Amino acid sequence: GLATFWGGLRYRPALFASTEPFLILFFLQYLGISILQGRQRGGTPARVVDSVLVFGLPLVAFSLQAILVEPFAYGLAWSAIGLALLYAVVAALLFRTETVRWLPESFAGLALAFFTMALPFAFDGTWTSVGWALEGVVLIWVGWRQQRLLLRVSGLLLQVAAYVSFVEVVEQVPRTLPYLNRFFLGALALSLAALATAYLTARQEEVVQKAERRAGVFFLTAGLFWWLFGGLGEVSRLTYYLYDAGLSLTFTALTALGCVLAGTVLGWAGLRKAALWLLPGVFIFLVGWFDAGHPFADGGWAAWGLALAVIYYALWRNEGAASPRWLRGLHAAGLWLLAILSSWELAWILDRLSPDGSVWPALAAGLAPLLLIFATARLSTTERWPMGTHRTAYLIRGLLSLLAWVWGWSVYMSLESVADPSPLPYAPLLNPLDLVLGFSLVVGVFWQRIAWRAESDGRDVVGQALRWLLVATIFLWLNASLARTCHFWAGVPYDLDDLLASTVFQASLSIFWTVLAVTTMVIAARRGHRTAWIVAAVLVGVVVVKLFLIDLSSLSTGSRIISFIGVGLLLLLVGYIAPAPPARAEAEPVEEPAVPL
Repeated sequence: GLATFWGGLRYRPALFASTEPFLILFFLQYLGISILQGRQRGGTPARVVDSVLVFGLPLVAFSLQAILVEPFAYGLAWSAIGLALLYAVVAALLFRTETVRWLPESFAGLALAFFTMALPFAFDGTWTSVGWALEGVVLIWVGWRQQRLLLRVSGLLLQVAAYVSFVEVVEQVPRTLPYLNRFFLGALALSLAALATAYLTARQEEVVQKAERRAGVFFLTAGLFWWLFGGLGEVSRLTYYLYDAGLSLTFTALTALGCVLAGTVLGWAGLRKAALWLLPGVFIFLVGWFDAGHPFADGGWAAWGLALAVIYYALWRNEGAASPRWLRGLHAAGLWLLAILSSWELAWILDRLSPDGSVWPALAAGLAPLLLIFATARLSTTERWPMGTHRTAYLIRGLLSLLAWVWGWSVYMSLESVADPSPLPYAPLLNPLDLVLGFSLVVGVFWQRIAWRAESDGRDVVGQALRWLLVATIFLWLNASLARTCHFWAGVPYDLDDLLASTVFQASLSIFWTVLAVTTMVIAARRGHRTAWIVAAVLVGVVVVKLFLIDLSSLSTGSRIISFIGVGLLLLLVGYIAPAPPARAEAEPVEEPAVPL
C-alpha cells in the first residue's frame, strides 16, 4: 500500500535506478518467506496465508514493475521472462530437495504463466500463438505425468487461445521464402502442437474422461486443419492459380497417406481413420476444375490417380477398424466419385471430337456410369476386396443409386434431347442415344440378377416395382424414339405442341401403340400372364378413344384412313390369335421372364 501510494504521488522515471532494486529486494524477501512458510507447513497449504504468499506476491510485484518499466521498450517482456526464469529455477531446486510437492508445483505453474505473458509483450501474434501452443502441449504432458486434470485443462485452453491469436494476425503475416516463412511455420507449429495433444490423449484412452476424449478428437481435427491451412495456402500463393487444383489435391492426398502410415507406425487408430475423410473431401476439389473444363486438366490426371489410390489404400488399412456403416457409405461414395470423374472426362473428349449441338457429349453422363455398373457388378461375384468383401454395399447402396442416376438421365434425354447423331445419319433405334438406352436395359437386368443372388430380403416386392418402372421407362423411350424419327424423317419440330399438332406423328402414334399392345397381348396370351394382357388391352382402349377424339377431327383424310384401317386390322388379328388368358392361370406357378417383353 505504501509503495503504491508513494509511486502514484512521487515516482518519476529518473528514480528508476534506486526504486527498481528496492522492489527486487522486497520481492526476494517475500519469496523467501513463502518458501520458509511452505516448508514449515509441509503437506498441503493449511491456511489462506500460504496461497496469498505464493500467488499474491508475483501479482503485486509485477503490477508495480509494470509502472516502473513503462518508458522502456520491451520492459514488460523482459520482466515477465525474468520472473519466469526465477520461478523455474526455484521450482527445480525444490523438486530436488523437498518431498512436499505443492510448493514447487505452484512455482512451476507461475513460471509457465509468466512465460506465457512474456510472449505477447515480446513478439507479434504469430510467435505468441506458437509459444502458447507449445506451452499448452507441455502443460498437457505434465498433467498426464502427474495425473492433474487442472493442468491438462489449462493446456487445452492455452492452445485454443493460440488459435484465436493466430487468426487475428494471419492476414498481416508476411510471406517471403516458400514454406520457410512465418505464415507456414506458424501454422505448422499449431498443427504439431494439436496433433501432439491428440496423441497424448489417445495414449490414455483407457483412463481418459469422456470430455477429454472429445477434446482429443477436436485437437486431431485442428491439427490436420492447420496443416492443410498452411500447406494449401502456400500452394495457392506459389502457383498463382496455375495447376493450383492439381497440386492442392496432391498435397491433400499425400497428407492422407501420411496419416495412414504414421497412424500405423504409432499405433494411433484415430490418425489412421482420419485419412478416410479424404474421400468426402475430394468432392470439394471438383469445383477447382470448372474453369479448366475437365478433371484431367492442369495435372489432374496425376492428382486424381494419386487421390484414388490413397483413398482405397486408406479403406483397406482401416478394414475392421472403422465403423462398418461408415465404411459401407465410403465404398458407395467411391463409386459416385468414379462415375463423376469418368462422365465428366468422357463428355469433354466427345465434345472436342463431335460437331456443336450433337448428342455425343450428353451420352457420357449415361454411358460412363453404365460401364462402371457393369464392371462393378461383375467383380462383385468374386471374393476379392473391396467388391467381394463389401458386396451388399456395392450392389445395393452404390449401384442402385447409380442406376437411379442413369434412369433420371434416360428420362431427361427422352423428353428433352433431339439426339442429333451428327456427323452420322439418324436411324430409329440404331442411333447413339437409343443404343445407349438399350444398353442401360441390358445392364439393369444384369445387375438385378446378380443383386438378387446377394440380397434376398424383400426382393419380390422390389422386383415387381422395378419391373413396372422398367415397363414405363421402355414405353417412354420408344415413344420418344418415334417422335425423333418424325422429327428427322418428316421434318416435325421436336417440341410437344408441334408434335401433338402433327398429323404424321398422331397417325404414327396410334399405329405404334396398337402394334405395341397387340404384341404384348399375343405374348401374354401364350404365357398366361393375364395382368400384362389386361394392361395391353387398356392401351388398345386408349388408342380407340384417341382415334375418335383426336385422329378423326384433326388428321387429314389419308392419315385417318391409314390409322383406322391399321388399328382395325390389328385388333381383328389379336382377337383371333390372342384372347384373354383365363383368370385361373394367374394362380398357377409360371416362371416370370427376367424382363417383361
